[in-house]
Amino acid sequence: MEIGEAAYNCKWLNAPQPFKKSLTMMIMRAQKPIKLTAWKFSNVDLTMFIA
Repeated sequence: MEIGEAAYNCKWLNAPQPFKKSLTMMIMRAQKPIKLTAWKFSNVDLTMFIA
């Protein structure tokens, strides 16, 4: 299960408002993949790490 889906499926309906805001930000942030680069030269991923 993805992070965004897991966050949405938690019991947030009766949660306090600050929690709902944080959860909304988490879901929005989970929509965009994270890309890690090394010195703006190449992508750092599992295949690069293993090589």
